[in-house]
Amino acid sequence: MLLHFKADLLAQLARECGQKQRYRGIDSLIDMSWGLPRNLLILLKCIFSWAVFYGEDPFRHRAISVKAQDAGVSEAAEWFFRDARMTGPDGGNIQDAISRLGTLFRAIRFSDKPAECSCSAFSCDLSRISEGARKYVDLAEKWSLLIDVGDQADRNTERVDQKFQLNRMLAPRWGIALYRRGVLALSAEEVNAIFDPGHAGRFDEVCQRRVDRMTAPFFGGKSSTSVSNSQTSWLPGFKDE
Repeated sequence: MLLHFKADLLAQLARECGQKQRYRGIDSLIDMSWGLPRNLLILLKCIFSWAVFYGEDPFRHRAISVKAQDAGVSEAAEWFFRDARMTGPDGGNIQDAISRLGTLFRAIRFSDKPAECSCSAFSCDLSRISEGARKYVDLAEKWSLLIDVGDQADRNTERVDQKFQLNRMLAPRWGIALYRRGVLALSAEEVNAIFDPGHAGRFDEVCQRRVDRMTAPFFGGKSSTSVSNSQTSWLPGFKDE
């Protein structure tokens, strides 16, 4: 299990120590660009610009610093998020939906007991979600914010769900993994809260309920608030004041 969650544990240590998540080296940049030369050139351009800004002499005397790479990758992720936006109100709704999805992935990755390792993809039964959610999932895929990565059989039924991964160019924006290993199975309620503007008001509640399952010490049981407000004693013979 430790080997499966090694990358997530290192990511949590980096976060606790106030360090940037690691998206460094030419191999990571190629993977992050997802095979598109334009994305790779934007990544290299941003990194080169930050290296010059920091007073380095890139490609001449020494390798580009980690600091410049981190800054350049973050800038490229923000550029991609803005550049992929379509015009009109649908563009804003798609960006809001992707922001909610990234927030959920980040909360799960940095939870006490993540349900999936390297969580950057989700599966869902598109036939059960609302029309609004289906519309924005489809638009997000068309604008390459989501990538269709095939189908996945549901663990508890014979149903085959569609599977989507958040574009790797956006991974640094929320500190999530570049690579897909575990896939988060989302219910229709959760997908609606993420992608349907009419259900977006319930996102915080739905997200918190999901993350509570992976948060110590209750892991899906009663929250600390509900326990403290109840009349149940912590230990036999002791009463809460």
